[in-house]
Formats: sequence, structure tokens, C-alpha cells
Amino acid sequence: MADTTVLRGGLVVDGGGGEPYEADIALRGSTILDVGRNLPAGDLEEDVVGCVVTPGFVDIHTHYDAQATWSTQMSPSSAHGVTTVVVGNCGVGFAPCRPQDRQALVRLLEGVEDIPEAVMAEGLPWDWESFPEFLDSLDRRARDIDVATGRSSAAPALAKSMRGFAEYRKTQCDFVRAMYASGNGAEQAQLGCMVDLMRRRVRELQLQL
Repeated sequence: MADTTVLRGGLVVDGGGGEPYEADIALRGSTILDVGRNLPAGDLEEDVVGCVVTPGFVDIHTHYDAQATWSTQMSPSSAHGVTTVVVGNCGVGFAPCRPQDRQALVRLLEGVEDIPEAVMAEGLPWDWESFPEFLDSLDRRARDIDVATGRSSAAPALAKSMRGFAEYRKTQCDFVRAMYASGNGAEQAQLGCMVDLMRRRVRELQLQL
């Protein structure tokens, strides 16, 4: 059995909306066993008097979609105390994506990720096509914090989107209906479907192409 760790005397802010309070916290691995005063001794003891003890901080809107595929550090979020970042926001992401759509998708994401196209073209491993394969790719890399992702509605619509904004909107709606009709959200470990119409960026790409 794993050792029990007790954090002693910290100021606990538990996220429930109540006032902070001083307490001990007993842990085993990543599981909280108990919170209270004068808890029994643990195998390991940490004096955290003067420290604030909180649950993890989740940044629900980030664009680390590219960075998460090649970097072990989700900076600057991880340097600011964030413990989980959510990617795939604004309806854009890198999966699912067919090989023939990669370049166009990189150009779309360049404006969102604020990473030069050349950097993404060199850094993205592209060891996926489907969304489950993208999740597997993310799982293969260790990181300083956790990464969660929703499923992009941009990638499947991208090939048709160059024909105009109305077609882009239609294919996004079709994608959302198809995804939920298939009932494959839970088993693919996605947080949901991220949808955005991105009118300005699509028009920019039309002009470039």
C-alpha cells in the first residue's frame, strides 16, 4: 500500500465558496483521505503552516493544441500554478485531420495559436488522423501538467470551408449532429465538441488561397 502523507496546518481554500480555514490534509497518492484538525500521523509529514492549500486550477480556455504535441512544458500556464489546461477551444484543433488537409489546418491554426506556420509544420508529429489517435498521441508524452481536450469542429469542415462562410457554418453544424448521433463521445475521452464560426479567419484564408 502506498504511503500516507499528511500536510499539517495549511490554510485550506477548498473551492466550495466558504471562508478559508486551517486544517490538516491526509493523502495517499493522488487521493485525499481526510481533511480536518489534528489528523493521525502519516508515513510522511509536511509542515505547510503559512501556505495556502487548494485544489488544482483548471484553465478551461487555452490554445496549446500544437505545443502539447511536442513540448513537456505547458508554459506559461504551468508556471502560474495551473494544473490542467483545456485545448480544442473555439472550434479549432488538429484532429481529426486527413493528411491532405494538414497544411490548410496549420494555416488556420497559425492565427489562433500565435505560432508561426513553419514552427508548427516542423514540430507537429502528425502521428494521428482520427480523434482517438490524437488522444493516444497526447498520452505518449509526459508533461508538467495535465492536458484535456474537446473535439474540434474545424478540421472536418476545413476542406469545404474555402467555398465560403455559409458552407463552413453548414459543415460545422453537420459535424456536431453526426458526432452526437454516433454516441462516441464518452469512450473517446473527449470533453465535448468545441464549435465556433470563425468568420474572419476563414475569409482571410480564402484571400490567401
